[in-house]
Amino acid sequence: MSEKVRSLTEILSAHGAMGPNDLVIRANAERAEFIASLITGGIAFVRRTFRRVATRIETWLENDRVRRELAGLSDRELADIGLSKSDLARRDLAELAEERRAAAAPAPANQNRQNGRAASAA
Repeated sequence: MSEKVRSLTEILSAHGAMGPNDLVIRANAERAEFIASLITGGIAFVRRTFRRVATRIETWLENDRVRRELAGLSDRELADIGLSKSDLARRDLAELAEERRAAAAPAPANQNRQNGRAASAA
């Protein structure tokens, strides 16, 4: 929690001399502010958790849709796109797709070239 809980001494010194009724009213106000901050933090936590769960469900549904679509392809069609039936059993198709992209990426250009001519070996 970003706000600290204030002590009775801090409350009294910040508001000068207070009567007993003023002290009770001020203490109740401080307690209400503290409870409100707890509730606000709790609501924010629930909202973040709900978003994470919703994102995971969306990802799972998308993976399931892709998996069903790929399951309808023949072995030949799967081989044409670099997959096999065993690849479809993998849990994370996004990770599989990233591995395939990395394997198919062209090799980087020769890093030994400087200013348009080959660097000489020293």
